[in-house]
Amino acid sequence: KEATKGILKKIEAAKIPYFLLNIKLNGYNNLSYIGEDSYKSGYLAGKLLHTCTGHKPNFLTVKIAAEFNNEAILNRSKGFDEYFLKEKIETTSVSITVESLKSLNKISKKLNNILESNPKIKGVFVPSGKVGLISSLINKKKLKIIGYDTTPLNLKYLNNNKITFLISQKSFNQGYDSIIHMQDFLISKVNPKAEYLSPIEIVTKENAEFITKNYRK
Repeated sequence: KEATKGILKKIEAAKIPYFLLNIKLNGYNNLSYIGEDSYKSGYLAGKLLHTCTGHKPNFLTVKIAAEFNNEAILNRSKGFDEYFLKEKIETTSVSITVESLKSLNKISKKLNNILESNPKIKGVFVPSGKVGLISSLINKKKLKIIGYDTTPLNLKYLNNNKITFLISQKSFNQGYDSIIHMQDFLISKVNPKAEYLSPIEIVTKENAEFITKNYRK
C-alpha cells in the first residue's frame, strides 16, 4: 500500500492521468476506479460458507501476513465477518495467519494440526488468490473451501473438488476495460465515470469452463 502511494505521488506530480484497478484509495486524483466491491464480495463469501456448512457454522480463516496492507483483502475479511454479525448467526471460528510462504511443510503442519484439534471445522475461508496453495496443503477431506480468483492453480483444485467456490472479479476484464476508458479519455475526450464495479461471480466446478471462456480476449 505504501509503495502504491509513493508511485501515485510521482504520477500526480508529473500530471499523468491514471486509473486505480482493484485498489480503492481515498484522497487521490485518479480518473476512475475499476474493480470489485471488496466488502460485498466478502459478505457473499460469508453467505456461501454459511449455506455450505449449515446451522452454527464452524470454520477456519487463513490469512497471509504479506497481504495485510492490501485494502481489497482487508475489506473482504470485514465483509465476511460482518455477514455473520448482521445476520445474527452464531459461529465458532479459528483464524490463522501465515507469516511466510517459504516453508510450505511448516504451513501444512500448522494447518492440519489446527484441523485435527478442531474436528468440527467444516469450512475454510481464504480472502485472497492463495486459496489454491492453501487447499493443496490441507489433508482433511470434505471441507468447504472458499477463496478468490480463477488462476490456473485455483482452477485445478476447484476441478478436483478441493475448492468448493471461487469468487471471481474478472481481473482480465478490469485491465481490458481500463485501456478502453483511457483511450476514450485521451482520444475522444470522454470523461470516465468515478467507478466501474466488476461483477462478483461465483465460480464452481460446473460453470468454470464457461465463465473463463467468456472473459474478453
